Parts: sequence; C-alpha cells; structure tokens
Amino acid sequence: MGAVSCAFSPATRAEVRPADHLVEQRDGRLCVIVATTGRVIYTPPDFLKDAITRHADLQLLAAAFNRGERYIDAVMAFEADRSDELRARRAVSSVLSRSGRAG
Repeated sequence: MGAVSCAFSPATRAEVRPADHLVEQRDGRLCVIVATTGRVIYTPPDFLKDAITRHADLQLLAAAFNRGERYIDAVMAFEADRSDELRARRAVSSVLSRSGRAG
C-alpha cells in the first residue's frame, strides 16, 4: 500500500511549540514528526520518493511547520517544489541520454 501524505491529522498550533517538528526515518522512510509526541504528521507519497532521499530534503517542510505555516499550505508548496525538481532531473537525464553523455 502506498504512503499517503496526509496520513495523520496535523497537530494544532496550540499543541506544539516552534522547532517541534523533526525529520526522522521510520520503517525505512523519511517522515516529519512532532518531537514532543513522536507522532508522524507527514510521510512523502510514493510519487515523490526519488525526490526525497536525504533528511535535508524534508527539513524544508519541517521548518515550514516550525514557522507556524498552515499544514495544507506547507505540504502543497513542498510537494509542488519536489515535483518540479523531479521533473527537471528527469528532463536533464533525458537530454543527456539522447546526447550520449549519460553514464
């Protein structure tokens, strides 16, 4: 079964303090958690798996939550950015493979 980006309801602003969102790896996948409870609030969907391979990739989203951005706004902006990056990587790879430069 594929991961769902909104698998859990986000914590309300009253439940967490700034810097309470951390990136961790759970069950082999990176996710954003609420540090005080350990509750997972975001796991990237499968279609973004290739664009999120390091803690730093998800740290941008955790930082948005720490700034108090609305959950849905932060997730939508993050996923759009990651999708754009993935498309750009694939486009470059395609051009390089057609030119014989891909290894």
